[in-house]
Amino acid sequence: MIVSCGEDCKYRVWDQYGRQLYSSLPYDHVITSVKWSPNGDIFAVGAFEMLRLCDKTGWSHSFDKPVSGSLLALSWSADGTICAGAGGNGQVVFGYCVDRKLEWSNMEVCLDEDNKIAISDSVHEMSEELDFRERVVNMSLMFGFLVVCTTTQTYIYNVTSQNWTSPFVFDIRDIVYTIV
Repeated sequence: MIVSCGEDCKYRVWDQYGRQLYSSLPYDHVITSVKWSPNGDIFAVGAFEMLRLCDKTGWSHSFDKPVSGSLLALSWSADGTICAGAGGNGQVVFGYCVDRKLEWSNMEVCLDEDNKIAISDSVHEMSEELDFRERVVNMSLMFGFLVVCTTTQTYIYNVTSQNWTSPFVFDIRDIVYTIV
């Protein structure tokens, strides 16, 4: 997929065949920069004192008005959790991806901070909070398992057992060594 921006004050999402999938409404100012996150699930949009976070369908999930002038360039961290923007007035702005929510069956999982996940179960009237040493990079909730990836480790929780104290944990570096 491709995301584009321009003088028409809009950003657009295109498929690999050049078909337009989404076109935003025109903004007050020219859209000066767009950038996909490394995993391709979200992208950032920059304009005059505007930073917007959108999903791959073009739907906006977050909006901020940094005092930075026009955001002329955007860049993502390698893990896709932090976006940096270079402002026309010399400012550098940073945005962190938090408040991500997942739902499966009767469970809801929310990344409240960069290293804290809140879990709630509406059927069993249970709530739990998980703290991690590192920043949470990605998470998935399906088929009775919660998989949480931090910068160095992956945690796998069995949702049906409701045991949040002893997940299966493995170090990401072990996988790299095994594959090589």
